[in-house]
Amino acid sequence: MDGRRMTDMIPRVSKEIVGFAVQNTVDVIGLKDLLGIRCRTGTSSTHHSWAFFELQSFIEYKAREKGISTVSIDPAYTSQPCPRCNHISKNNRRRK
Repeated sequence: MDGRRMTDMIPRVSKEIVGFAVQNTVDVIGLKDLLGIRCRTGTSSTHHSWAFFELQSFIEYKAREKGISTVSIDPAYTSQPCPRCNHISKNNRRRK
């Protein structure tokens, strides 16, 4: 994705996320700590790292304007629980 489209997309996505939180009376938005995500996935790009940081910054700023807190969450194992009941089982995951 080119830089111009990314620059346009980040404010829109952050607005939608915070808007969803407002509509659903959410008090806190949890943001995974994505620092170094490209290193963990085998892809390296400062541009991509900046995009994650920028999106997180926009969400934090817009949430603060609406009185919503944000917390940073360690991403380790967060994809394992069932999104409906939080049960953790290897059967929850069809692939890596």
